[in-house]
Amino acid sequence: MRWTIPGMIMVLLASLLSVAVYYRHQYQQSEQALQKAVLELVQHQASLKQLRQKIKTVSQLDAQHTKALEHNKNLVAQLERDVADGRRRLRVKATCHDLSTNTTPPDLLTPLNGIISSSETESTSPGSK
Repeated sequence: MRWTIPGMIMVLLASLLSVAVYYRHQYQQSEQALQKAVLELVQHQASLKQLRQKIKTVSQLDAQHTKALEHNKNLVAQLERDVADGRRRLRVKATCHDLSTNTTPPDLLTPLNGIISSSETESTSPGSK
């Protein structure tokens, strides 16, 4: 019976040692998983920061282009009003080609038929100045 008590103590110590090794291994695995998750989180945050910066840049460019477009639209509208009221004159520098050598199909000229009348085309010919 003398050996039974030290044997039981040895078995108890061995089982405690194996439990300690098991939980140490579990702790190390959870630490590795935590480090991996933190690394992924940092990478995602960095990519989100880059995306936010890109969105901000695109938004600034959009605002700049929208402002320029609005300014140009207002300028065109003002010029149209000035030409209509006679405060400004519109000069068009164009050259007319001989219609017999023109290869433009007549379908492309039909939208201009309502804009330019035949009397205007005769008065704007180069020889009528």
